[in-house]
Amino acid sequence: MKQEQVKTDNIDKVIRGLGNELINKYDIENTVLCGSNGPYDDNETRIRNLSHLVIITSIEIIRYGQTQNIEILGRMGEELLSQKDARGFYKMREKSGKDECNGVIGYAWLIEALIYLTKTLKDRQFVEEAGRLAKLHHFNSKMGLWGRPGYGDDVNALDYTLNHQLWYAASLCELNKILADSEIEKELDGFQKNLYANILTSKNGRISHSIYRRISCLDSLKCKIKLLIDRINEKAERPSMAYKEEGYHLFNIMALARIYYHYPQWSFFDSDKFDAAMGYINSSHFQKGLLDNEIGLDKSFVNGISEESEKKVNIYGYPYNVPGFEILYINKILPCKIEKIVVKECMEKQIQLTMDKKLNQFGLMCHDKNTINYRIYEYYRYLEITS
Repeated sequence: MKQEQVKTDNIDKVIRGLGNELINKYDIENTVLCGSNGPYDDNETRIRNLSHLVIITSIEIIRYGQTQNIEILGRMGEELLSQKDARGFYKMREKSGKDECNGVIGYAWLIEALIYLTKTLKDRQFVEEAGRLAKLHHFNSKMGLWGRPGYGDDVNALDYTLNHQLWYAASLCELNKILADSEIEKELDGFQKNLYANILTSKNGRISHSIYRRISCLDSLKCKIKLLIDRINEKAERPSMAYKEEGYHLFNIMALARIYYHYPQWSFFDSDKFDAAMGYINSSHFQKGLLDNEIGLDKSFVNGISEESEKKVNIYGYPYNVPGFEILYINKILPCKIEKIVVKECMEKQIQLTMDKKLNQFGLMCHDKNTINYRIYEYYRYLEITS
């Protein structure tokens, strides 16, 4: 399949207009709007969206020469570092019954921002902090997974949410291109050696949301039975994980694309599972899954969303995980994998369904109207690699 680039000139202007508005709000009003982690209703601190804003600002400076933003970016960086508590940890969210870091993905977003601060400001304090944070995450070499920071080597701290592990691994890949730390490199090697076993896909290639392997054989067996029941429920059109997996498929693939950019030699990229996952994007099921309004089929749903407009499409897709932005990045990094019409349709749906043209910002159909606007940083990551 010959790769063809989708023209995005008009959307580039819209996204950059919003990005500069967010930068100016921070500069003038010290405003960073906190989100609710999309449809999960987790009260988040400023750290997540500030981390996203750091990347937006950095790319405005690096890619577009907006050097007047350097001082603003410096303030953002100092604010991020100031959020560290006396224990050396950062609080990403405040939700009873849940950890403060949102698994390993909370620190993945922060490390990602610290990398951009380092690249843009040429200040080693940020990459050194990122390296310190990486060392807080215990790596289980048997499973090839990281645990939540602060739990030591407690196996119960392992994060079995696949997209969390992938995004964290992607951030470590980018971090270690700067640090060249042998311990981090060893962890990444262990992660990639277990990647094929940790990623499961459905028959049509959709990536499973959870990692079903466990330390003990008995626990692994229980998880396999759980997965089997889930697949039966999906086929019988009963609540299952399929609804959520549709919304997260491209988010997972974008993390893999970030990894591929630095480590294309990883064996997983030559595997049948990776081919199936990429092929799924070109299937008729893909777009249908993102437009699915059958929220009752979401097995994991615990949020009492009352606004009917927020249920018109898959709540984990366009209104939260911005697949229309992610597919552009993926298409750029992984040429010849996605059909041009699929990229174009996905991008156009993202704008059509979630962009409020009167306000010149995103938020239509979105439960978390704050976070989606900062997630334009994923589009910025596409802009950064576009010649």
